[in-house]
Amino acid sequence: MPATAPSNQNSTCPFCSGSLETVYFLNGFQIVQCQRCRTCTVKTPPSAEVLAKFYNGFKFCINETNKKIFLEAKFNRWFNDLGISKNSSMLDIGGGGGYFSMSFEKFGYGKATYIDLDPQACKYAKTLGISNVVCADACSLQPSAQKFDFIYCRHVIEHLTDPTKLIKSAVNLLSDRGLFVLQFPNGLSFERLMDRNHYANRKNLLAKANPDFSAFKIFKTLHSDKTAFGLDPIRHLWAISPKGISEYLNSLHVKFSVETKSILDSIYSPYFHKEPFLRTLRRVCYSLPHGKAHLVCFIRKN
Repeated sequence: MPATAPSNQNSTCPFCSGSLETVYFLNGFQIVQCQRCRTCTVKTPPSAEVLAKFYNGFKFCINETNKKIFLEAKFNRWFNDLGISKNSSMLDIGGGGGYFSMSFEKFGYGKATYIDLDPQACKYAKTLGISNVVCADACSLQPSAQKFDFIYCRHVIEHLTDPTKLIKSAVNLLSDRGLFVLQFPNGLSFERLMDRNHYANRKNLLAKANPDFSAFKIFKTLHSDKTAFGLDPIRHLWAISPKGISEYLNSLHVKFSVETKSILDSIYSPYFHKEPFLRTLRRVCYSLPHGKAHLVCFIRKN
């Protein structure tokens, strides 16, 4: 998983240039929110050394049971629906051990390059027979060396101290006909609040870190634009809003669309299990105010 070293404390939103103001504390970190786009982040990011130690051996969702999921026909349909042609090149950034790369090659769409900072994740990815496995920061790839027809970056940028650097680097690595699919948590989503364990955990973390917060204030915070879904330092350092990412992509002068996807979506949440109908209905209702749990951006060059 890519990581970049923090420079200064965050005072200006990198997505829309709005001012960042403190809203509460969480896991020992001061949480600030953009007053313009409502994106949340940590005031003082962890050091590069702390992050490297945390992610060494992280190996997100790597096991043989999950591997089988990516051999199902639905992924073939997904690549096809995205308009990926045969003999294409793929860049899989921080892709959880390389399953998306493996699926891309197994269904005959071309050759994939899997890149991650975790040596153990890369070691596992090599066992999948992927054409190219690189243990490095994706931002280190030089656009002049190779362009990619399909770039997929799933739940990576929320882990970084500087997510915009990776986004810009990936756009520069796109071929003229290329598609960059960027996925991360929707910082404004309420969809996970209906999960009892998730809600209880968030409530307890806020109460522990903010002893002056009443039960009502915690409830109000969780059900407002300060909910910061996905923010969980030191693991997740950002809760990015749809407005924030849209404004930033506009500044890059690219063609893009931004959609929200549910954690019930079997492509964008491949490890999530099915649940009863009434629970699904409740989840849909919780997602109505600000969209579903995932933000997915479809980006092409102008």
